[in-house]
Amino acid sequence: LEISAEKNVGKICMKANYSYTYSRKYTPELYRYEYIPDNNIPHCVHLMTLYNITQRLAAKIDWNFNSGIPYTKPVGFYYYDNYKIPYYGDRNIARLPNYHKLNMAVEYQFKRPHIKNLAHKIALSVYNIYNRHNYVLVSYNKIRTPDGKFMIPSSYTKDNHFVPTGMSLPGVFMMVSYRVQYQR
Repeated sequence: LEISAEKNVGKICMKANYSYTYSRKYTPELYRYEYIPDNNIPHCVHLMTLYNITQRLAAKIDWNFNSGIPYTKPVGFYYYDNYKIPYYGDRNIARLPNYHKLNMAVEYQFKRPHIKNLAHKIALSVYNIYNRHNYVLVSYNKIRTPDGKFMIPSSYTKDNHFVPTGMSLPGVFMMVSYRVQYQR
């Protein structure tokens, strides 16, 4: 299901998109049961506002929200040769935290160059303005303890309970881009 709306008010253009997805996958060669695929992200929201300051200068702000990505987490562990080995249950039964970010950009369209069919513009963007750490990967890898030993993080109050280590995209960062486009 996908719903989109767009509204123009003078020099301002506002867009809103929402999509809901439900999917299951069955691959008997890999896994004998139906499961949630890795790309199953039920809720996606995108809100965008574009303000055309002048004919060549525009400012844009957009906000994105996605449901967390499914992943397979350990349900327990066993010991082999004095090593703690994770045991995985059903495929993709857990989800990463929800993902959201706010971006802003200013874009300048240059005058047409002497070559007739070329257009070019430059943009300055700020990614993830409120510095949200959106997890894109979770792992149960070993970490090094202060005494130099390696261990898989686990809860000290509840045995057989792993503590995940999340990896996220960088926080706030700026980008400058230059685009040349051939137009017929």
